[in-house]
Amino acid sequence: MTGRQLAQILSLLAPFAVSPLAAAAQSPVTRVPSANDIAANQATLDRLWRLESPASSARRMPKLLVYYDLEGMSRVTTLAEATWESGSVANERGRAAATRDVLAVFAGLRSAGIDSVGIVDYHGGDDGRDVVMSALPKGTYRIPRNTVDTLPRGAYDGVLFVGMHTGPNGGGFLAHTMSVSVDVRLNGRSVNESECEAARWGRIGVPVLFVSGDDRLEMELRGSMPWIEFVTVKHARGFASVDTLPLADVERALSDAARRAVERRARARVPRVITPLHVAVRTFGPGALGERLAGLPGLTVVGTETRFTSADISTAVPAVESIAGLATQRFIQRAMSRAASDSAVRAAMDRALVQMNHDYAATMDAAVTTPSPTQR
Repeated sequence: MTGRQLAQILSLLAPFAVSPLAAAAQSPVTRVPSANDIAANQATLDRLWRLESPASSARRMPKLLVYYDLEGMSRVTTLAEATWESGSVANERGRAAATRDVLAVFAGLRSAGIDSVGIVDYHGGDDGRDVVMSALPKGTYRIPRNTVDTLPRGAYDGVLFVGMHTGPNGGGFLAHTMSVSVDVRLNGRSVNESECEAARWGRIGVPVLFVSGDDRLEMELRGSMPWIEFVTVKHARGFASVDTLPLADVERALSDAARRAVERRARARVPRVITPLHVAVRTFGPGALGERLAGLPGLTVVGTETRFTSADISTAVPAVESIAGLATQRFIQRAMSRAASDSAVRAAMDRALVQMNHDYAATMDAAVTTPSPTQR
């Protein structure tokens, strides 16, 4: 299936892809958190993770890694620009936007004396397709997305996230966690992808130093990761609408914040997830799975949630991604029923569904442990 076909199909159901909890969050009026809001946020954080100092390092210059996603890039303003299809006009706009933002961050790192940086494609493909790799500075090297789960403690000194987005309840542009129609809860707290990845890196003592994305993401991370350098690159007006900011100002802000992230890295904290980790994946709207996973070993289905307990964040996340993949399958199946009949599209979809089911079976056995008594 081409990116254009997928974008057309998803656009049919985009209005229904947002969590019901996100409606108020999408208001253009920013609500100041009350004392009760702040206390409730802290209570869920205390159940999710504890903050520690980063792993010690003897390196003279910090070893850093840059993640990039697409939805939170400054000039990605449509679904089509965030959906990969090689050679399409929208794809080239999205790649150009991603490349500009990443280069601005690299400029800031170089001004701080960092001349070798690893890079991770976090936008699905995990193959570097979403930026123009040849445009990146000498000394840039690419590593696979899930390398974090195999690295030793202190393998890096910090991670920077470029172009991230809110979770489904945050009201941000193209808001989701792992997939549309999915809300991921770890130890009872709804988390976005930045927080999930911060927890994965926290397992080996590596802090997140920098994040960029829309203004709604800043609101989500202000309470959970207050030490980060955050750059707001656009203002979200809903799931499919944004207001852009002057590009020169955005690029300057990205560069300056990346430099500060290096200079102030000593103040960073490392989130260590409290284990055993209780995971709940809520599916809703067109991606709702209902009872489809009931009866599988290690899983408990309660209403709209699929729950399991995992010994570690590194095994929990692949399992969550597999469940999210099944929600995507369900979402697209429903979208297909609304789309015009197209035999080529359906054949490609059939192949994709078979692969998703295979991936799900391969990861769940390794990830799921015996449910806790409260989840039986």
